[in-house]
Amino acid sequence: MRWIQEKPIVIIPLMLLLAFFIFPLMHEEEKPKVKRASLKSESFPNTGFPDYDLLPDNLKQRMEKLVKEDTMHRYSFYYFFEVDDVNRHFYLDDDPMNAMVTSQQVYGQDALALVDERVMEDDGRGFHRKEHPQYWEWIQSNHKKERLSHQKIIHYVFPEGEADFRKLRVGIFKDTIDYFRIHENELNHDIKTYTLKEVDTPPSPVRGTAYFHKVLRKYLEDKLLYFNFYDMEGEVKAEFTIGGKADSPQIVEGFSTRESDRDEAYKLDGLIVKALNDPKVRWNSGVKDGKNVNTRVGMSFYFEFNEEGTLDLSMSDLCPATKTF
Repeated sequence: MRWIQEKPIVIIPLMLLLAFFIFPLMHEEEKPKVKRASLKSESFPNTGFPDYDLLPDNLKQRMEKLVKEDTMHRYSFYYFFEVDDVNRHFYLDDDPMNAMVTSQQVYGQDALALVDERVMEDDGRGFHRKEHPQYWEWIQSNHKKERLSHQKIIHYVFPEGEADFRKLRVGIFKDTIDYFRIHENELNHDIKTYTLKEVDTPPSPVRGTAYFHKVLRKYLEDKLLYFNFYDMEGEVKAEFTIGGKADSPQIVEGFSTRESDRDEAYKLDGLIVKALNDPKVRWNSGVKDGKNVNTRVGMSFYFEFNEEGTLDLSMSDLCPATKTF
């Protein structure tokens, strides 16, 4: 240290150099801690499934109470954008089988970033379901009897246009359909297809014929706005198979069989096929000899436009199919 005593002026640059490194460390602002679902203070440990782990604690606690008290229905977590009337209406609350229990706005940065990632993965489809990485292993294990699907699957409903994350909400939805009864029906199912006359109990919409007709009518009326069908009137006969859901619909007699030279004729018949495939309508299977069976049925649609150009659409109840399938 003798050279410092002989040249004390050297101390000044040394002190400045030390201050350059030490002073920022002493005054560095503490970075905000990112909330993780694995914190010990939380009621739910990390599950390895961030979609579930990042849900608000109060919603998870509410969910656990619901699934414990109500063993007849399914409950699911949904992320959705409040302003997206088209998709939210279609996927969540247009069908009374889905009822919103509670929802709240999403503020957590981790959750917002996760939903943004799911938007990118969705690629414009509008509805995204994310499963736990070991979901299918869990299904095949002995845990399949436990009612824990709400911890393994999270649903996302995305807007048709640009997502406004200020309107992002997360909530709990109740499916009012008794899935456990439907599942038991599927397990006791004969794979052969029967006619309506051959079954002991005919198939029927889970929510009733009126609701089935309402769904068909709404779908067709909405779609018909985009096509020029105002000079096309008449009957369309369709047939489809019912076995828990409507399947394999086909047009037996329609505009495409009468006016095969018109594109509109094929489009109109095609809309009926799509309407019958609507996933919002679920069916009670027909029953024969105590077993649930696939039943081939028929149905007629009547199209007519009044003087104001408004569509008058009527439809029949289920009737026996005319063709084997």
